[in-house]
This record gives sequence, C-alpha cells and structure tokens, in this order.
Amino acid sequence: MADAPELADLIAVRRKPSRQAAERHFWAFEDTLAERTEAFAAEAIARTDTRRYSIDSLDVVERLFLERITAPSDLDDPATTTFFFDVFRYLGETILRTSGGHWEWEELWETDAQGAGLPFIRVNSSESFDTGGTINIYSTLLGAAGTRTGTYFRELATAVLDSFGETGPIELTSGWRAMALPDPTRANPTLRTFLSEQPAALAAFDTVYPEIAPLDNTRESLDRIEHWLLHRYPDTQLLTADVENPDLVRAARAIAATFVALGGGRIYVVDAAQMKPVRESTPKDAYPYVQRVSEHGLAGYPHHTWTYLRTTVKVKTPGSPIPPRSGRNLRHNLDVYASEDIES
Repeated sequence: MADAPELADLIAVRRKPSRQAAERHFWAFEDTLAERTEAFAAEAIARTDTRRYSIDSLDVVERLFLERITAPSDLDDPATTTFFFDVFRYLGETILRTSGGHWEWEELWETDAQGAGLPFIRVNSSESFDTGGTINIYSTLLGAAGTRTGTYFRELATAVLDSFGETGPIELTSGWRAMALPDPTRANPTLRTFLSEQPAALAAFDTVYPEIAPLDNTRESLDRIEHWLLHRYPDTQLLTADVENPDLVRAARAIAATFVALGGGRIYVVDAAQMKPVRESTPKDAYPYVQRVSEHGLAGYPHHTWTYLRTTVKVKTPGSPIPPRSGRNLRHNLDVYASEDIES
C-alpha cells in the first residue's frame, strides 16, 4: 500500500509543490490517516506489552525505524517510503494524543522549510485552544535517522509534554478542548447552534430529496446518502466546488448523526472565535467532526465528515480496502470509526 508518488518526491526534498498540490496532498493524507495509523500500530505495537500511542511505544517504533532507515538511498525503495510515512503518522498521532493538537500543512509550506508541503502538527497550549507550538514531523524523522540515539522520538514527546501538558480525560482530549467538556456547547456557541438546528436541517434534507428518506440513523440510511452523493458528484473536483452547498452540509449532518448513533461519541464543529488565533475560518468548518469517547473519558481521533464525503466520491482511493465509488464507503468508515481502540 504505497503513498502517492508526489509525496515520495517530497521525502527526498526534490521540489516544493504548488499550494494547490500541497493542499491536495494534505487531504489525501487525512483521508487514510486513521486507518493507516491503526494498521501500523497493530503490526508494530500489538506484539509487544507496550500501550499504543504511549511515549513508551515510541522506543519500539524508533528501533524499527533505525533498523529500516540506514541511509538516504533507502528511501528510493517504495516500500521503505511507505514505512517512512507510517512512522511519520504514528509519531504525530502519539504526540497529539499525549498533548493535544491537530494536523496542518499551510504554515510549513509558506516557510519553505524542510519538508515544505508535508503535514505537520500543532500542539495545544494549556492557556487556549490550538495556540501552542508547531512540530515538523519530517525534520524529526531526519533528526532521528541522523543521530541514531534510539531515544529521539521519546525525548521530543517528553519535551512537548513538559511544555504543554497532558491531554487528560475529559479536560482535554486529542486536541479538541471544547469537545472534551461534559457540556461542550457551553464553550462553543457554534456547536450549540448547530445541534439546535440539527432536527430541522435533517427534516429539510429528506423532504427535498425523498430518495434518501427516512434518515433513521441506520446503515441503510448511509447507503441512501452514499448513492445520492455518487449520483451528484462524479469526483472530488465538483464536490470541492460545491463545498458551500447547504444540502451537502446537511448530508454531512446526517452522516455524523448516524455515526454517533451507531458508533457512539460526540459531534463537534469548529467555532470561528476559538479558531481565529490560528487561522481564518473556511467553508469546510461548517462540516461536523465525530469523535468517539470511552467510558473513562478518553477520546479517539477526530474524524471530519468532509473527509468522509471526499473518500465516498473519489475515483481513485489509494490505500483503501474498499473499491472506489462502490457504494460501500460510508459503511466501511462507520465500521472503522466504531471499532477504534481508544483505551489501549
């Protein structure tokens, strides 16, 4: 399961992509992030006594990394490049699950720094939402390969933890502070409005498009939504151009409601006021996230419904076990979401 050739070019720092290409790389990265990271963790960590996404697990991963990456020429092998990106994802996700934060791409691209065009992570500060430091995961992997100490990943994650603190159950989970509150709507007026408008929005959706009715939070309702999407959007280009269409947002609302009803967790939307210190609001912010929360208050990966829409209509889906435009994508994503191992 190889990564895109363009990303392999970036690994070797052969060129900086255009802004459009960098954004496209990022969405491709996001599309399979949760699934690819879980698959790597299952293979690399599950056979040890180490807890997944813990700082201790980074020692295991770094040992595997140093065994596989011994010289720059190793990355000429596509299988090794794929492995490099698996470690890239796992290291970033471990830091995010330890200290909170999220993936971004634009700031690194604008700086022309090492790995420009690749995703990086922004870690939360303890004072406010998503306003902490940024970490270039690409540079971190190069540093580990160069120093070969075997503790490079651990030392970075520990330094981040000392600087920004733990995510903690309920108080701060996977970077989405407002979502982790017992009543997240108190801290997020946009979420409060979103949830209050949810029944009317869904009613309007299946009234205008009776072929998707009923929206009854079942797998069958996901099938009807998926067929509606496939009929309207032959690929992601038209979907992206239609990002501000209220009906598309309503489809995302219905998907989020069904995922939470069948797989547990919470719905979240970005609040523009909270996000303003980090970036300007975008039309994609209207699309909700879903995130599972365990009985102990630990949270899983925040899944953006916009990504679900994209993977549903994409003509090419490298790395996915589901054939493109098969009509089974939403069901598959629901299964991945519902089976996410939060505690281990």
